[in-house]
Amino acid sequence: MKLKINKIDYYSGYDANTFFALANLQHKISKALVDLNLLDAAVFWFTNVERRKHNLKQFQFHNKLRMTAILHSEQMKTHNFFSHENVFDTRYNTLTDRINSVKDDNFQGFMSCGENISDYPIIKANENFTVENRNGEQRLFSTNGTEILPYTKVK
Repeated sequence: MKLKINKIDYYSGYDANTFFALANLQHKISKALVDLNLLDAAVFWFTNVERRKHNLKQFQFHNKLRMTAILHSEQMKTHNFFSHENVFDTRYNTLTDRINSVKDDNFQGFMSCGENISDYPIIKANENFTVENRNGEQRLFSTNGTEILPYTKVK
């Protein structure tokens, strides 16, 4: 799989409705060439769709914050560690350090924040799966019947 990184801005001038009308989103993701920026933006805008369904405030996009998240991922890969703390670069040691590194006149930080990292492959790229309702919760299963863990419980 090859990642495609383009210079298209999928955040400015869009909202959760207009973004999903883009022609690029009307095709299946190519396993040979993944448009990383488009995939990131789709996750961002879909999150806002879900937040709107629950009457929650919409997230505002901040590119510098996105870049610090990418930097942390690259640092974990480069230095072969998996942690919320980066002992290899003290400027970005903690999530608070990373957020403070991007504060500017347009972005003063958060009242609260969180960071999710996971080392579990939930679904492999070529794996087929089914969703089954068990005990009132939807769970993911591979085609051979093995439960895919960790899974997301849907209420």
